[in-house]
Amino acid sequence: MGLTGCSEDNNMKPFSDNQTPPGQVTNIQMKPGAGSVDISYTLPDDKDLLYVKAVYTLQSGKQREVRASYYTNSMTLDGFFDTEEHEVKIYSYNKSEVASDPVTIQVQPKESPIWAVRRSMELRADFMGVKIIAENEEKADLAIQVFYKDSLDKWANMEGIYTKTVDINQTLRGLDTLTYEVGAVIRDKFQNYTDTIFAQISPYFETDLEKSKYRDGRLPGDTPERGGSEGIAKLWDGNTTAAQRYMTAQPEDGSPSSCTIDIGQTAQLSRLKFWTYPEWMASGPWPYYFRGTPRIIEVWGSQNPNPDGSWDSSWYLLSRYEVIKPSGLPYGQMSDEDKRYAEAGFNVELDPLAPRTKYIRLKQILNWEGTTWLDLTEIQVYGDNRKQN
Repeated sequence: MGLTGCSEDNNMKPFSDNQTPPGQVTNIQMKPGAGSVDISYTLPDDKDLLYVKAVYTLQSGKQREVRASYYTNSMTLDGFFDTEEHEVKIYSYNKSEVASDPVTIQVQPKESPIWAVRRSMELRADFMGVKIIAENEEKADLAIQVFYKDSLDKWANMEGIYTKTVDINQTLRGLDTLTYEVGAVIRDKFQNYTDTIFAQISPYFETDLEKSKYRDGRLPGDTPERGGSEGIAKLWDGNTTAAQRYMTAQPEDGSPSSCTIDIGQTAQLSRLKFWTYPEWMASGPWPYYFRGTPRIIEVWGSQNPNPDGSWDSSWYLLSRYEVIKPSGLPYGQMSDEDKRYAEAGFNVELDPLAPRTKYIRLKQILNWEGTTWLDLTEIQVYGDNRKQN
């Protein structure tokens, strides 16, 4: 089979040369949505019809075009900022790119999703940062810009949040334990912005607990390693992206797997962060949220565990954590946001009212393949290890 190339002048010509404009769409029906309007219509009886195009102006002043092929009789007009009426012109095009006269309609969308997110948003103090909580029921593609007043009383930007997830719950760190005025603005992909939400916060102290002090705290009853595991010390070698990792065997009775770590210091723990490695797939991208990586995991703490390994009163629950894919996609699939979320590491918030802790015990309740063996690449424990008065 041979291949044909383009001519040197690379002139792109229409499919045909029909200068007769096609007919207009008729019987237009409208259904308003959040920041959008769904329209349906009857196509013109024109064998040379190629597509239908709607043209309208966004709040930013930019003209937006939405196209639908002749295989369908509907389209979604999106990107609206308010609930006012907006003029839309609808054209039919034939295969020679000749347009019909426009049909002009008035559409009235419902409120843009950014406003519901804005009303639900809270800015709270967190450990060395600000926590952003909001609901995004429409799964709108959002950017949240957060900023704070610095020591010079000037506004400084923090890292942005880019998400389509329903339950927004993220912390941006890098602040001190001072009192800050913080603010946030929500933007969608059409450059629509909310007004600013402001709050005053005083972040809590934490520090990353030095990994050089971590030790294997294996106790009777902890799960043995499986073949291919690189040893539990792999969890604190500082490498969050290496293929080498720590893995337990699968308990024969299907019970949770566990491992114990002596963090080498007594501290009031605030959170544990863990990283996983994406499973190798010959057929395509390497997915996170796969096989033995945690889906539901518990973190337990102890100051002085029973040496027989019993899950007795010497242990107290610090957290039961479920990993949620931002996209909600099925097993083995992930979005770009899912990938970014996993690469950044999973933050497990620990009970701030629990006793000071020297040992942590990870208890894998459920992994992504539906069993209980554990597969981790790296951990970092955070807390307050300052001496008590």
